[in-house]
Parts: sequence; structure tokens; C-alpha cells
Amino acid sequence: MRPGLSPERREQDPVGKSYLSSDGAALRPILFTKSPLLAYASKDLIALVEASSLNLVRTLAFWDAYPSSFGTDTFVQHITVDTARKWIVAVAGNRIAIWVLSSLEETKWHVHSNIITAQSVSALECYDGRLFVGVPGGVVAYSPQVVDELITWTLVWRTKKTSQPDQISLSPSTTLLATRSTSALDVNIWSASTGCIVQRLSHPRPVINVAWRTPPSNKEEYILYTTTSDSALRIFLPVLDMPQHLQLHATIDPYSFLPSSLATNRGSPVMALHRDLLRIAVGNALRDPRDKRTSFTDSQRRRLTEVYEEGWDLFARILDDGSIVIQAVANIDRRPPTLLKQFTLLHSLFDPPLESLPTSLLLLPSATQLNLITNPPIVSHSLLPFPFFDAKRDGLRTIAAAPESGKYGHLPIAQISRSPEGHAVAVMRRGAAEIWKVKKSGDLRLVQQFETVNEATVLVFHSGESVAVYDPGEKTLSVQMMSISPSKLSLPLLTSLFLIPPNHDHITCLIGVTESFQILQIHAIHPPDPSLVVHSTSSLPNLSKPIMILPVDPMIWNRTASELLLSVSEGGDLEFWAAEAGTSWKRTGHVATGRKEIIKGRCSSAKKTVLVVRRPDGDEVSIWDSKESQFSSGLEHSQIFPTDTPVVDLDWTATPDGQSILAIGFPHHILLLYQQRMTYFEQESGWGVFGRIEIGRITRHPIADSIWISQAQMLTGAGHQMIQARPGFSLKDGTTSKDLFETVARKNGPVPHYHPQMLLQCLLWEKVNLVKQIIGRLARDLKYLTPEERAVYEMDPFPVYSFLGSDTQEESKPSVPNELSLFDTDSQPVVEDGIDGFSPAVVSKLVADLEVTPLHDLGANENEQLLVLLQATLAIDEHRRALDADGLRYLISIRLFYLINERVQIPRSNVSDRQRGFRERIRYRDMVWAFHSSSQEILLDASTAACGGKMTWNDARALGIFLWLNSIETVKTQFEVIARNQYMSGEDRDPSACCLFYFALGKVRLVLGLWRQAAWHPEQSVMLKFLANDFDVPRWRTAALKNAFALLGKRRFDMAAAFFILGGSLKDAVNVCLKQMCDFQLAVALARVVEGDNGPVLTEILKSSIIPMAIKEGNRWLGSWAFWKLNRRDLSVRILTPLKEYTTMLHVEGFESLEAGESHYDDPSLALLFSRLKSMSLQTIKGSNMIPGQQEFDFVSQVARVFCRMGCHPLALDLVTGWSFDPPELISNWAFGENRSGSVGRSASPRSPSLRRSKSRRHSVIDIDLSAEQDVPDPLASPVVHSHLTPVPEAQELQIQSPVPADTINRGRAGLGNLMQTAKRDVQVPEFDMSAFGF
Repeated sequence: MRPGLSPERREQDPVGKSYLSSDGAALRPILFTKSPLLAYASKDLIALVEASSLNLVRTLAFWDAYPSSFGTDTFVQHITVDTARKWIVAVAGNRIAIWVLSSLEETKWHVHSNIITAQSVSALECYDGRLFVGVPGGVVAYSPQVVDELITWTLVWRTKKTSQPDQISLSPSTTLLATRSTSALDVNIWSASTGCIVQRLSHPRPVINVAWRTPPSNKEEYILYTTTSDSALRIFLPVLDMPQHLQLHATIDPYSFLPSSLATNRGSPVMALHRDLLRIAVGNALRDPRDKRTSFTDSQRRRLTEVYEEGWDLFARILDDGSIVIQAVANIDRRPPTLLKQFTLLHSLFDPPLESLPTSLLLLPSATQLNLITNPPIVSHSLLPFPFFDAKRDGLRTIAAAPESGKYGHLPIAQISRSPEGHAVAVMRRGAAEIWKVKKSGDLRLVQQFETVNEATVLVFHSGESVAVYDPGEKTLSVQMMSISPSKLSLPLLTSLFLIPPNHDHITCLIGVTESFQILQIHAIHPPDPSLVVHSTSSLPNLSKPIMILPVDPMIWNRTASELLLSVSEGGDLEFWAAEAGTSWKRTGHVATGRKEIIKGRCSSAKKTVLVVRRPDGDEVSIWDSKESQFSSGLEHSQIFPTDTPVVDLDWTATPDGQSILAIGFPHHILLLYQQRMTYFEQESGWGVFGRIEIGRITRHPIADSIWISQAQMLTGAGHQMIQARPGFSLKDGTTSKDLFETVARKNGPVPHYHPQMLLQCLLWEKVNLVKQIIGRLARDLKYLTPEERAVYEMDPFPVYSFLGSDTQEESKPSVPNELSLFDTDSQPVVEDGIDGFSPAVVSKLVADLEVTPLHDLGANENEQLLVLLQATLAIDEHRRALDADGLRYLISIRLFYLINERVQIPRSNVSDRQRGFRERIRYRDMVWAFHSSSQEILLDASTAACGGKMTWNDARALGIFLWLNSIETVKTQFEVIARNQYMSGEDRDPSACCLFYFALGKVRLVLGLWRQAAWHPEQSVMLKFLANDFDVPRWRTAALKNAFALLGKRRFDMAAAFFILGGSLKDAVNVCLKQMCDFQLAVALARVVEGDNGPVLTEILKSSIIPMAIKEGNRWLGSWAFWKLNRRDLSVRILTPLKEYTTMLHVEGFESLEAGESHYDDPSLALLFSRLKSMSLQTIKGSNMIPGQQEFDFVSQVARVFCRMGCHPLALDLVTGWSFDPPELISNWAFGENRSGSVGRSASPRSPSLRRSKSRRHSVIDIDLSAEQDVPDPLASPVVHSHLTPVPEAQELQIQSPVPADTINRGRAGLGNLMQTAKRDVQVPEFDMSAFGF
């Protein structure tokens, strides 16, 4: 099974930061992409970041060019950019890798080629395919060649032996190279074409940087800037008669930048600003000043004009107070350069001030401004010319700063742990650890870093103020709290160590698990008297040996929670444990998953457990609920991921209202799963993928660990890189939610009262008046809202008591006590004019309004369903007085069926018909409502009208007509109607379309007449000749059977079935329907028409085909109908029990062994069915009494949970407060296989608590469907009530006029009357226990 995304999925890139160590590496600008980028080396990666925002765009992995370097301590030392060829060149040791930008996609890079040199490389420079490499002994030049479509590199020249260069700089004319070496006093100038030395420039101090000045576009000259270790910058200009010979013409003294108030020379080196970029930005500002906030004087404008026209070269130095000083040098381009003029232009501040001194400045163009990049650390600033040259503080405004990385940022990440509340994290690297704190803004701040052993476990608490480190080699735990000297404790070897949320203000509890699964409770006593002690050592009293012990996730953990640990056994048993008496453990829950070979597991704070099982076809991820019962296995979701995407990490977080969110980490992406709201309209998985974080683009390292932190953020460690993602989700109205919690709340949790799911359930549960009130209020509220108000519209909720009870109880409903207001957020009374506001005109106007402007908080499918329900409610309101409750439910279903299918005919992009609710037939549950209705004549008329007045077989099958019609005469009449419509449906009037139906009705002569009119049909003569025979004669029956088998060979299955009927073989005809045509409804219809409801063929169909299919598919509706048709109504009621238990009981009853499918109890209408059937007849009373009381109680609890999962919480409350449990009955000798010794029918399991007797029994007539000869209970036996509560009396329904004498002779017939009395006997029942539901 492949994982599927929900229909409203959104793939999201991480919205956050990447903590990638730069270690002060040189920045290289990339100007040939759509927007300027910066490239720098980070261990074995090349990071590409946006120049303005510094957001990481992509990383290039060195092992893409050299796969053997993956996982090794490879460091990229140097990178360079070839703008002409769109290359990035990087070197690590003696291996050079070259990437090229894709010509098809501007965001993709691929490996171009690689070079392995004989010696390690110390410097790089590349332009237009010419590669200059610094090696020991000098510089080597390479050029590429294509040989047999393979790129090879050829050595062009090598310089004479000299010191190894640390920097190579190519002149703008590409004819000269300038090189420098560490601690060397000389700068060498080389010929780029021959490698010959041209000149040596001597300096008084070691040179730390060389750079060529970009000349004006109309000149080709060589001007070199050099910077020495004393921060001074020197300008070398060419001699007039020797343009390639450079001479020192000026020195910019760093002291000249210091104002008089500063006495020390502390600051950055003198750095040149790109002259051409500044001139263009100043010119643009003069023509169209974008900063309108400040008015400029004429003198200020003249100053900026002078900067533009004079073309001064500007040099900057950043002082230790965070300010920046700009000096100008004029007349550099004049010849002879004897009139150089140097002066201070401005002294300004960064906004905000810099926290550290950078060593390099980089000026880059931007769409509306200049970007000034300082490094290290890497910080991006916007430079606005007008305020900048006027020395205004907002002239240099900080845009973004690259996330900080500690001194151990180059070490690979092994594991990440968080504090219990998620406000701090401990990042464990190979040999070191870092403690990060989550700031209010959501960013991370490094607060501590230290060395550790590789296998150390590091925990953080007190929001990053306290740290625990366990060294498995030394078997020592060290805890440092609040910067106080650490406390140490010797422990046995631990396999895991984790924190549990604090339950005491002065103690932090750590749990250690040993190799033998002993549990150590370690208490860290808080300051002022810190200490570290082992509080207890114990073992879990498991039923089976655990293979892992996991903590219950502490996110949104509160002190009312009890479970702290989860143990997982080899057989897949999950056991939850709570601390008891401080030293022992008590099991609070158990779930049998049946999973083996479990490799990973995590448990959420809501006790949702995710397990990963390694299978041959991939990793299976399954999610389990802790509320296991006989009606729920606990399994909520299961997916198998292919072997090429193994699961590497799991982690839970929770919303403030307790909804769990799961992150499943794979090597290069993370899936975000949420618990989907159950829906009555279509079958969907219990969990859906609503987001995907792709990290494969921003890092080439696989994920090592990922973890949720506070503010709904995901922190991922991949290689040495940390990625902080804050997923954002685009909603259908174009807005973006603040975080994923809002997104999950929209997709799960309680629904608004006008939600189609709430309206439908209210209709099914006989709350039509309430639905009309809701619709009336919705119409009234939307009538006067503006589009802006509609975007944030939320209906005022109805009081909770509005949902309690049904329409039939409203007249007798008692007044609502004041205590119910405790449940209401709004205690306003029910709107009395709600029903009056419901009318055809109001509904039609509301539908038209919602067609144009859908509700913002409903999805596209939900808005369509709402429109359909509005129309359906209007339609059924006209018929509700003439229908019983079951008939009304069926009418609702067919209205929805046809309205939804009609809307699906209008195509909608990117949504399939199935996702929009299209169905080929109504569900079997809807057919069962019609089957039990006493208004079948009206339902048949409504069904015919829904089909346009001409019901064909496809229509009858879609509506289940011949499954729910009870009258055989009506069945035959309707079958003849369908036969006629089948014949009339085609333009050609084909008699073969109706042969099967008329043959079943025995009207062969009528078919013969139809064939006489089909002169166009090629088979007319043959059929006329054959049908003219008398098929009461055995010879012609045999001939019909032979023709039937011949037609089977030709795959004309409908005609084959018709000839089997003609030949008198009903059994063969229904077999064709079942096996070849896969239409069991047609088989049932034929059997009922030919032999009635008590024939052997129909019985065989039910026993051999329908019941096994229903049991295998877990379709209780179809199974209940089939047993009812078999006149086993007791079994029809008992099918609501777990299927495995049910099939065992059927085998004892004499049925064949059946394969039981999954027990699905996600349909709340099952409770309606059970309450409807259990007291309908004596057989159903018999069957319901065979259901143990606790089983019925668990069933109701499960349905209530389903209501909550559907978002219909008020209906769950209505169910648990209004459900009536039958009182315990003494039904001796009723149960299957019971002896006649007076055993109590339901005493094996005590009855569940009850509020009142069944309403359905009180308001219905019990069908006497047990014969007088059947065994009946003794009416004089005393009832036994099992209860742990004080029983309370109930209102008496039926007084027994006179008890039956004890010496009754004829117990068979007299017992029948006594049975009726026993069924209505007044008893005392225990009071309802609300806490037993375990919500």
C-alpha cells in the first residue's frame, strides 16, 4: 500500500532558517542568476544563499563529484565563480569539482567535470574556462577539451618554482594574474597566457588581500589594490610608458579613518567599494529618489551629484564602535596620476550597530537598492544612497543575518533532544554538544557548547538553563543546573535516558533504562541545594518481555496526565505505565497490535503510538490509539513506504486542544500527518498527509534526526547542518495561516453547526426541526454581511440542549435545568423563529447566494455537500409527516445521491468525481432503512420520481429496490414495470433487453409478441421460431438450457440467464448473475419473483453468497438484512458484535466457517440500527439479550467516539445521555446451546448502566415472530441485577395483571404470553455512569 496524500495537500518548503557553518569562509558573488546569490564553503558543502535575505537556496555536495568522499572529513577549502561559463569551482585537498548552472532550469546545478592534481591546491581562479590553480611551487593553468563527448582538462603552463600562493586574482582584462602567499611581503604579477613572471611588488608588511580595480568601460588599464596586515590599503597604478608595470601611488592609512575621540587603531582593514555599482545606484537615486521620507537640501543634492560626476573611488573601514567611515580618493583615472586627493566623505552608523568587526565588504546590486554584505559573520544590509551619503542612520539598515553557528558547527549531527516544553534543544554532534534556546521570535540562540564523547546523551531542561550529560564509557551522569557546579552520579550502563515532565517544583525526574530493562528514577534536586540521587530502581510487571521502553511525549503534557512510559513487546503488545507510590509502576492500558520486528516507535501526549515495522516490501508505519476495545483494535492508520525511502525518524507534537501531529522523517523529506476528521460522505483514511517538508534541495546530507520544538517548528539535523522549518499552508482563499495548528484545527476537531456533516447526522437522528433552525439562522446571518464580514463569519453556536432528544420527543421534553448552561459557550435560547425562517424561498435564495460566494471555512467539496443538503432538507420537509423515521432516512439518502451525482456532472479541475462524492448506488445502510420502513409505498413512489418516472434495472439496483421491498406482489409488479422500461429505454426497442425480466414473470407469450415487432433485429426469426414452443414440455426446456450454455460461451450473460429461467433452472440463472454478472441484487430479485421469499434458491443465495461476502467485507448492514430475510432476526441484531466472535457463534449455529474481515465501527448509524432492531420483535429481543451488557456499553462508547472524530460532539453527548440500555432479563433456554436448567440468558456478563428503557420499545409494536412451540423463559424466575451502583426505579411501562401459576401445565403455549410479560416487566436498573466511557 503506497502512502496517499489527502485531496487538499500542500507541499511546503521550509519557512525558516538553515544553521550552516561558514567558519569565516570567503564569499563569492553569483550575478548570472535571476537574483544575486552568495556562495561560500561549509565543510563538504557549497552553500548558495540569496544576497538580500540570506535564505539558503541550495547546497552543492562535494561527494556528487567524488562519491568516495561521502561520510569522510572532507573540507572544501576554496571556491571561485566563472561568470562567463556559469561555473562554480571548488577544491578539497587535491580534488577539484566543477558545477554548471542548468540551461533549462535556473535553480538546478549539475556536475560539469572534475580534476585531480598531483599536489594539494591552495588557491583558485577561473574565467571563461581557463582555470588557474595554486599549488606548492607556483601556479598551474588548465583548459578544458572535449574528447569523445567527455570533458578532459589539459595542463597549459606551470610557473617557475616559487612560494605556494594563497590567493590568485585575475585582472579585468584577463591578461595578468596577481598572487600572494601567507606571511609573504611580495605580490607576484604573472602573465595569464604564458605563466611568466611580470613583476614583484614589495610591501613592508605581509599582504593579506589583493584585488584588481574594475576600470571604466572605455579603458583597459591595470590598477591593483593590496591590503597588508596593518589594515593599510595601497594603490598601484601603471607607469605611462609601461602599462603592465605597476607602481605605488597612494597608501590609505587606517589611522586616517579614526576620529579624534578614538585613540586606538581597532577596526577592520581598509576595504574598497565597487565604484561602478555605487555610481549606478547614485545616478538612479538622483533621477528618481525612492526614499521620499526626508527632504534634501540643495547642498545635499549637490554633494551626491558630485559623487556621481567626479567618479570618486570610495574606501570603507568599520571601527570597533560599530560605525563605518567612508573615505574618497579622487583623480585615480587621470594621467599622470599625480593629483590624487584623499579625504573623509562621511562617518555613519549601521542600523542596528554591528556586534562584531567584519574583515570583508561586498557590494551587490539589487532591484531597488544596493546590498552591502559584511563578513564574518555574514550580514546583509540595504544601502540607500540619499540617507547614506547624508550620514543618516537609516542609510545602512540591516536586512538579515545568517544564522549563527558554533565552533563545532562542522561536526556531523547525531541526535537532537528537546526540553519537555520544547523551549530549548540539545544538539549532539560527533564529539561535541550545543544547547540552543528558542527565542520569542522563534529563532534559535546558541547559549552553550562543549565537547563530549561521541556516544554521550545530552538532555536539556529549565528552558536551556540546566543540562544533563551521560557518558556511557564512564557510566557517569553529570547535571549542571543554573550555572552551578555540576553534580555527578555513577550509574549502570544505560541504553536510554530521557526526561519526564516535572510533577514537583523542586525536582526534575530523569528516567534511565538499563540493558535488562530495569528502570532508574533519578531525581535532580534544584538549587539552592542541588543534588543528584537515584530515587528508585524497579522493573515493569510486563506480561511479556519488552524490546523497548519509550517515554510518552511531553508536548502539552499536564500534571493531570498519568501515563509516563510505553513498553513494546516482541509480539507487538503496547502497555502504558504510570508511576505508583513513587517507586513502582502500574499498567493503565494495553493494545495488542500483532506487529513483529518493530524497529522504531514513538508515543504522543494523547497516547497515539506510531510503530515502524521493517518488511520485505518496505517500512510499514502504523498508528494506534490507546483506547482498544472489542469494537476497536486501536489501529487508525497504516501505510507501507517503499524500500528506497526508509523511515529514519518519528516525532509527535500536539495542538493546544490536544490533537496529535506526526512527522515522519525520510532521508531527504519529512511528511506531516494529522488525524483527519471522519466523514459520512466518503471513505477516507483516518490520517492524512497535509504537508511535506523537502530538504533535498537545501542540503544534500540525509536526515539524521528531526524534532518538533515550540511554536510549531520542526528542527532537522542533516550532516553538520541544522534546518529550522516553520511550515506555512496556503488556504483556498489565498491567505496563509500563522502556523500549522490553525491548519489542523480546520481539518479536524468540532465542526460548525452548519457544516454538512452535522446537518446530515441531525437529519438521520430525527432532528429535522433543529436543522431547519440552523438553516434559517444561516440564511438570516448571511443576508446582511459584506464580503469582508463573510470571510470571518462564524455562526453563534446553538445551546447544547438543542441537540438532546429528537423531534418526536420535543413535545414531552422536560424543561432544561440551569445546569446545562455549564456546557454552553453561549447561553442564548434557541431562536424561536428558526423554523419560521425556513421556507422554499429562503432556502432557494441561500443556495443561490452560496453558489456565488461559498463559505470560507468549508472546502470545495464541503460547500457542494452543504448546497445539496439544503435542497434535500427542503425536499424531505414536504414528506416528513407521511413517513416514519426509517422512511425519512431513506428519502434523505436518495435525495443526496441524485443531487450529488447531478452536481458532479459539472466538471471541476484537479478533483475526481469520487472525491466529490459520486457513487454508482446508495449504500446498503440506506437500503436497510427502507427495508424496515412501514411507508414503502411512498418510498417506491419517491424512488420512481427520482428516476424520472421510468425506473430501469440500473436505477433499481442503485436504489436497492428489490432488497427492501417486502411485499412479493409489489416486487412482481415493480419487476414488470422495470421490464417494460428496459424495453422502452432504447430507441430500437430491443426485446433482448427485457427477456430476462419477462421470463422470470412467466410472460413468454408477451416476449414473443415483442419479437414480432423487432423486424430490424438479426435474431428475430430464430427467436420467433424458438419462443413459439411450449416450455412446459421437457424437450423444449432442455433446448432452452442448451441455448443458455451456448450463450454463456459467447459471454452473453443476460440472455444466458434468461434462457436458464426459460428452461426452468432458476439456480443456474442466479449463478450467472452472481458469478458472471457480479450482480447479486439481480439474483435476489429473480429468486423472489420466481419462488417468493421462502424458496430454497433465495435461501442458498443468502447463505452461500451474501452472508459470506458481508462478513468478509465487514458490511454489517448487508449481513443484518440477509439474516432478517432468513427469518433469523436474532442473528440480525447480534451481527453488531465483533465479527470474529460472531463467526464463531455462527459456526456453532450450523453455518459454514466464514472468513471475517476487519471490524469497522466508524458508522454512527449502526447505533441507530441497533436501537431500532433490538426491541422490534421477540426474536430481536432474544438476540439483543444474548449480547453482553458490557459489550453493548462498549459499542455505544465507540459510536460516541466516532461522533467526536466526525466533529459532531453535541451528537456524541446526545448519544451517551440518551441511550437506553435494556434492563437485565431472565431469559432461560433462549440462548443457542443453553441447557434447560434455568440458566440466566445474560447473567454471564453484567448489564450496563441505564438511564431509561428503550424509547423504541415504548413507542412501537413488538412483532410476535417466535412460535408457541419454541422454548421460552420462565416468567416466575426472579431477575438478577448485577450493578455496582445504587439502583433507581424506572417508570412502569406495563403492569402484569396476574402472574402465571407456578404449576402451569402447558409451558409451551402459556410461556408465549409470559414471554410478552417478561419483555415488559418493570425492573430496577443501575444508574448511568458517565465516566465509564473513558473519553
